[in-house]
Amino acid sequence: MSAADSRALMHQPEESYKLLFEKSPQPMWVYDQETLKFLAVNEAAVLHYGYSHEEFLAMTIKDILDEHDQTDVINMATRIVGRHFRNARVWQHIKRDGTVIDVEITSNDETWNGRRARLVLANDVTDRKRAEREILDWKNRYEAAIAASGQILFDWDLTTNQITYAGHFKEKLQFEESDLAGGLIRLLELVHPEDRSAFQREIQRVRQSHEPLFLEFRLQKKDGDYLYFETKGRFVRAVQHGTWSLIGLLTDVTSRRLLEAQFIQAQKMEAVGHLAGGVAHDFNNSLGVILGYTQILEGMPLSRQELEYLKEISAATRRTALLTRQLLAFGRRQTLQPRVLNLNSLLEVLESTLRRLITKEVELVVFKNPKSGNVFFDQMQMEQVLLNLVINAREAMPQGGKLTIETTRVYLDSEYCQLHAGVNPGSYMMLAVTDTGIGMDSVTLSRIFEPFFTTKELDRGTGLGLAMVYGTVRQSGGHIWVYSEPGGGSVFKLYFPEVDQKVDIVSEEHVHKDVAGKETILVAEDEESYQKLLIRILKGSGYNVLSAANGADALEVARSFEGPIHMLLTDAVLPKLNGRKLAEELLKMCPSMKVLYMSGYTSNVIVHHGMLDPGIEFLHKPFTPNALLGKIRSIIEANRGS
Repeated sequence: MSAADSRALMHQPEESYKLLFEKSPQPMWVYDQETLKFLAVNEAAVLHYGYSHEEFLAMTIKDILDEHDQTDVINMATRIVGRHFRNARVWQHIKRDGTVIDVEITSNDETWNGRRARLVLANDVTDRKRAEREILDWKNRYEAAIAASGQILFDWDLTTNQITYAGHFKEKLQFEESDLAGGLIRLLELVHPEDRSAFQREIQRVRQSHEPLFLEFRLQKKDGDYLYFETKGRFVRAVQHGTWSLIGLLTDVTSRRLLEAQFIQAQKMEAVGHLAGGVAHDFNNSLGVILGYTQILEGMPLSRQELEYLKEISAATRRTALLTRQLLAFGRRQTLQPRVLNLNSLLEVLESTLRRLITKEVELVVFKNPKSGNVFFDQMQMEQVLLNLVINAREAMPQGGKLTIETTRVYLDSEYCQLHAGVNPGSYMMLAVTDTGIGMDSVTLSRIFEPFFTTKELDRGTGLGLAMVYGTVRQSGGHIWVYSEPGGGSVFKLYFPEVDQKVDIVSEEHVHKDVAGKETILVAEDEESYQKLLIRILKGSGYNVLSAANGADALEVARSFEGPIHMLLTDAVLPKLNGRKLAEELLKMCPSMKVLYMSGYTSNVIVHHGMLDPGIEFLHKPFTPNALLGKIRSIIEANRGS
């Protein structure tokens, strides 16, 4: 069919309609809806596609379609119906030279010489689609980068309060794309009620000032929990609608907030620990004097009533000494004598004692992992830690319940350590104590390790048990984690670094009944009342006593003394010259001299991180005269035996 014939097929259109078809700068054609053959094409189609009029009229529209679109062409007529021009879709067409182009089709039903035909206007959108694909590619890359950073890109419409776009909401807040599309996500409703007023004020301020937004608040997940987010964004006004939107990034800072809270809590505990340690040290000196003179008086001829009074004074002093020990434990200023222990073996020894501590209404269940490893810890302190935890659990179950003690080996990875300040990755032995008691709320939970904090009634406990647990565990290189909620019981998990060493076997020390002696002992003590007490105790047992109030004076006393000095009894911390330096200097003069340190708290003078160096002999203040004399005799006799 010739070009002239094709133009005749237009059943005598009006001259303007014909001119529009012929001169349109965009390709146009008419095809038969049944045979799909071209019935007419304009000059723009010929020029754009490269086919002549004759070639076009010998083809069907399937001949210019990409093979991926040919399967859809049969249904094309049923997809686009009616007498109105419509945008059907973007097709891929093939030009005569093989070039594939993207074409947006606008079409309308027509009748051509009694045939069902369609008039088509073809708009080449290849450049636009390429740009869209490039934009989409960059968008995907950008979103991938945002996702890798753990952030959420969002667009919040202030007029509707809807989030119109939010990449990776599902990963962070568990919302689906359907929630977003359905307008279910309204930002203000997700903001924590306590943060909402501040959030709205800041939004209003930034909107008026046109400054960038920097804000931190909590957002609710779909399951009801909250996460902390940091927001950075700007307000943008839509050109078309004139509405304002906030476009920005949400960064999950929940982990950071948890670490900050842990750090602040650790700082508070450290400050209280310093105070507690200082108070305990001063108390110990005074208590030592009271305890010493009380025991001396008990050995004198007194009436029964006077002896009863002294016993009460002694008992009260010992109770107070125990409190100061607990304070020192909390402040991590006690002196530890650690050795390699096995938690399972320790539990076997203590289990009967623990059962006596709890009531009949409490069921005790002990799980000992057979592959339990060893830890480096002071056995006496470990026993005290376990006893305190069991007593605490018993008090939390006044009506009875179940108490579970468990040991197991765990590996704490870097992810766990990032969420727990001060913890290093590695293999740990875990000791867990779980009760089914009344539990604790978040406020109580944040204070349970503070000294003197207690939820018990007046005169029922001192509030130092858990403080002692905390301090001892931390001083020994371990850490403690607690989970509890009201009505849901509590679990205390203690983690101790595992050591690859055999358990230390410690033999029982021989107790010397005869504590008297004739040796010369140099006493170096700066507390005058304590020095007088020590001199009285030692002289009363037959010892020759030299004394000094500071390290420098003690050195001069030793130099001026002509006989041998058998032992130096010194406070670890002395003015002018500390106990360790004094001992080093004296040992140069008297190599066979024995050294016994004493202190009300630990000091780096004789310990490292609160643990005694090997071979160090130490007495913790306050001590009784019998304890002092027994220790001195034990050291001297051991030296003779060797």
